Amino acid sequence: MRRRSVGLALLSLALVAPATATARPKAAAAEPAKVLVVTSTQDALSAAGIASIQAGAASGNFAGLSEWLVNALGGAVVGLVIGGIIAVVVRQLTKHPEEFVVE
Repeated sequence: MRRRSVGLALLSLALVAPATATARPKAAAAEPAKVLVVTSTQDALSAAGIASIQAGAASGNFAGLSEWLVNALGGAVVGLVIGGIIAVVVRQLTKHPEEFVVE
């Protein structure tokens, strides 16, 4: 029984580790954004604003969707792992968990 618990712990680590990785796509060189930007000076704040607009244009149409999907699936996997660990602990601590089922 101890070997099974160790196996489940290792399996849960194997499932959680990929979920913690980021899946942000690398920004590729894109054509300049078609936005009219009017600046009165060339200071650091203006340059940062223009850089932000260009970075947003380079991220593509599906960047937000793919980020949400990866986060949602990662959260689901983490929830399943934590729920599995809780189920194993409850099973180990109670001799007859069937008695607690309410029908």
